[in-house]
Amino acid sequence: MGMTTRAYKFLNESFGIRALADRRLKQSRIRDLNDPFELKPYDVANAGLRTALEETKKAMDNDRGLVCFCGNWESPLMWAHYADGQKGLCLGFDIPDPDRGEDSDIMRVRYIGYPLKFSPDFDASKPQLQFARSVVSTKFKDWAYEEEIRIWANLQKESDGLHFVRFDDNLRLREVIVGARSSLSRKALTDVLAPCPDEVKIIKAREDYSSFRMVADENF
Repeated sequence: MGMTTRAYKFLNESFGIRALADRRLKQSRIRDLNDPFELKPYDVANAGLRTALEETKKAMDNDRGLVCFCGNWESPLMWAHYADGQKGLCLGFDIPDPDRGEDSDIMRVRYIGYPLKFSPDFDASKPQLQFARSVVSTKFKDWAYEEEIRIWANLQKESDGLHFVRFDDNLRLREVIVGARSSLSRKALTDVLAPCPDEVKIIKAREDYSSFRMVADENF
């Protein structure tokens, strides 16, 4: 797989166990993302540009989805917001390095304080890969605590109206971190991980004693 990056997915307990059992992660449809400014990092005071950007967003939603990760598992905000108040799980994966090239579907989100300006020669009628990547990978700076990494890919096979990407060589499970308030036992996780072909490290999170971050509980 070449150079890799460790990326973390926070889930509540039921979704986390299901993801481990089925060995897959759900792709998010663009229209279902929780940021009202998602895929809107540009200044769209101009009505024509605003319409063009909305049409671009709709077109992208038709055939592509996102799997969103965090750059670390130590943030108490991430546990609070995305893992059921520390009662859920965080899954750590090795994925291809998001910095490997501008044509990659794996990218780090960059965070900005003010909307971007369109270049004078921008033509909304012509598909532009660089523009599409910019739209997908740029967010308002208040989200910066997520240190987000995104896989932006074609929607995979549908199941019950949802789309999933399967664990594979480009999405290799390496860690399962149990929330500090979770009652899940190590044995319960070992059982669900039994078919996994790779060695997976199981960690229990706890509050650090000298900083505002989560760390590994050595007694788990």
